[in-house]
Amino acid sequence: QLPQIVAPLCQTPRIELRKDGRRYLNINDFSAEAGTQEGDSLLFRSTGILRDENQEGEYSYTVSYGLSGNTVEIRAVTNAEGASYRLPVIFPADQQYTIDGGNVSLQRGSYTIKLEANTDVAVTDTGTERVFHPVGGFQTVPFEIPMNPGEELVIRLSVE
Repeated sequence: QLPQIVAPLCQTPRIELRKDGRRYLNINDFSAEAGTQEGDSLLFRSTGILRDENQEGEYSYTVSYGLSGNTVEIRAVTNAEGASYRLPVIFPADQQYTIDGGNVSLQRGSYTIKLEANTDVAVTDTGTERVFHPVGGFQTVPFEIPMNPGEELVIRLSVE
């Protein structure tokens, strides 16, 4: 059993809206439309409604994940005011990272993980430096990137 230092925190990348004491997530949408496209890169795309645990919701979203070489590109848009993209990145507490607006650099040994977004990046306030994931046995930094209604959020993760 895990010590209850912090409340359980979802470790899945997602669009999240907290409104009126409820959480609406793209990953809760059981009726989302999904598809793939192959070419120079592999693209996964999902479109649907941000839904709570009861499958209720009204705000639309589209999110895509493009995989190419050493880069993952995430593109997301929603019409929900106050939504954010939550992106937990596996990174142990004994390693350092820096945030400068929409740029994050995580140094790990001989390589660097770069996160670049077209808006400012923050760390979700959990009351602790890292969040422990019990299934995988790893620690994450829970990044949170605000979204503006109708504007596409672009996030690039790369390893150098």
